Order: sequence, then structure tokens, then C-alpha cells
Amino acid sequence: MSANGREIATHIGEERNSITILFFRSSIDDSDASFFLVDLMRSIENVRADDQVNAAIAYFKSAALCTHIIGSNLAYIQDSLHNRKSFVFCLHQAIQGYDESYQVAPSEFHAILDTLFPGFPWSLVLEAVHAATGDTFTSSSGPSESNQRFSVIVLSKILSFQILYEEWLKVIEDLFKGEGKTMVLNLHRLRTHMEDLQRNSGTTLFQPPFTAVVSALDSYESSRNGGEISYQRFRSSVMTHDAVQAELNLLQNYPSML
Repeated sequence: MSANGREIATHIGEERNSITILFFRSSIDDSDASFFLVDLMRSIENVRADDQVNAAIAYFKSAALCTHIIGSNLAYIQDSLHNRKSFVFCLHQAIQGYDESYQVAPSEFHAILDTLFPGFPWSLVLEAVHAATGDTFTSSSGPSESNQRFSVIVLSKILSFQILYEEWLKVIEDLFKGEGKTMVLNLHRLRTHMEDLQRNSGTTLFQPPFTAVVSALDSYESSRNGGEISYQRFRSSVMTHDAVQAELNLLQNYPSML
């Protein structure tokens, strides 16, 4: 470690009552720790040597307050679990003055996101709209091409679910795609895959509460659906489960949990 690196580490270690230490002790898991150390070095590499200690402290304070992702792109948000949880918090802060009855056009919702995260993908807004209503939107449609309006709270929770569990959703989507273009899976096979995923990747892959997954599978097994379920229906059932919604609601106060 360089002399400056040792000085930064020593100074942080001495700040026992600071939010920086609170952040280190309570919120960083092994995968996030590697990300933040690399990101810290990147963020201070062009800072004057005399200012690097203060810059490092400011960096971690911002991360502990979850404001460090504001102004960042989607790739940065997805780079760590802490960043994804911070996204849920920041989005909630942006819309907390509205109730569920307040409706916005997709372009207005995208404008909120683009203010916080410049260049936020329009395609993710379309996915949220589609999940909310089942209406047919295409990723080629521009932000101004629809006058339909949707609950800003509902869209925010759907998008928060998409971002928070994006790694898990990618695994599930690939599993369904492996069955062909229909994106439909036999319920017994899906249950086996979900149990294996929980057992083998429960500590390395951030997943929705398993009770939500089991509930989704149980509800479709007891219905007349031929023993199959589509990707969209499975995702929707997991997303709307009380355990998942409770987790999203908790993250609306994420900094206070650190």
C-alpha cells in the first residue's frame, strides 16, 4: 500500500465516531468492499495528495448517505448491491411527496429518472410500464410517444424491483429462454431450479425472499394452468408478494439502516 493509502486507512481508522466507520462496519459485504476500494482509488487519483485523505472521507460519507450514485449511469448503479439499494432510496426520495393516485406519463417518469441519473435507459421505463399494465410498448418507442398515465408509486416500485434484483432476474430470464421462444416453464422444473439456486447461490446472489418464490409457485400449482408458468407471470407474482414489497419499503429508509 502506498504512503497515501496508509495515511487514508489510518485516518479512517481514527474517525471512530464518524459515519464513515459506521458504513464500514455495517453495510459492506465482501463483494461490495472490493468494488468500493477500487472506486475510491479511481475517484481520488486526480486529487492533490494533500487533499486525498479528506476526499476519501467525503467519498465514504456520501456512500453511507446513499447520495454517491446521483449523477451516475446505470452501469455504476448495477456495480454493487449497495449501489442498487441506494437507487431504491434515491428514487423514493424523488417521489415521496406523491401518493399512489398521482399519475405520470412514461415520459414524465423518465424525466424524473434522467434528472437523477442522466442518460437513464428508456427501455427500463418501458419494462416498468409493461409490467404495470401489460400494455404493448416497444423499446424503440421514444419517451414522448405515449400519453397514457400510470401511478408514479407503482412504476417506482416495479423499477426498484428490476434494479435491486437485476442479477437474479437475469438468471431467471436465461432459464426461461433456455426453454425456447415461448418463455414458459414447467412448474416442477422451475421449483427444482429455484430450490437449487437458493441452496447453491443464496450467499453470493442477492435474491428476493424465498417465501415470495415459493408462494408464486404454490399459487400457480393450485390453479388450472396446465402445470406451466410464463416468465412474466412468475416475475410479477414474486414482485407483488408482501415479503418483497416489505423489503422495498424498508429500503426507502436505507441510510438509517447502515
